[in-house]
Amino acid sequence: MKTNLRLFLGIPIPAETRAPIVALQEKVKGRLGGWRVVPSPNWHVTVHFLGEVESTKVPPLEKWLRSLTVPKLPMLAWCEWFAFPKPESATTAGLAAPSAAAWDRWVKELATGLTALGYRTEKRAFVPHLTLFRRREGLATTLPSEAPDFPFRPQKLCLYDSQLTPTGSVYTVRVEKSLIQGTKNLKAFKEI
Repeated sequence: MKTNLRLFLGIPIPAETRAPIVALQEKVKGRLGGWRVVPSPNWHVTVHFLGEVESTKVPPLEKWLRSLTVPKLPMLAWCEWFAFPKPESATTAGLAAPSAAAWDRWVKELATGLTALGYRTEKRAFVPHLTLFRRREGLATTLPSEAPDFPFRPQKLCLYDSQLTPTGSVYTVRVEKSLIQGTKNLKAFKEI
């Protein structure tokens, strides 16, 4: 029997950088009536959404992820609000960070590797973002005027299994790959 997993590559938000973002989320949630708050343990930057993947195809993906060369990536800084797909009919809202050339190159390199493994990747430009609020139906949204300023250094790339439940998504990390320079390959990943 085939079992499918709903997978994506993402960068978790380090716990030590969450407190000021949680405070901002609490401050603005009352102004976003009808929105569900995304809890901070679920926060991540989605790098590539892979969708439904047959369980038999997962081991080669995990092996590829473990073998990646760790790039030197600049810090990200959440500095503006976003609404997706657009403010007039948003289903997600949160913080965005301007991308940098190093990030764009790395995301394209990951896409090339994923394509070689038989995965389709999105063609749109990578926009680092952190989803703080969700809703099922699109709604016109006035984004908060507070300009956030929350820099963070990504520490790892994870392969997540996403299970959809009535109360929201549950994410399970399948493989972690360190993004910190100087780690040894044997210590650069951790299977969960």
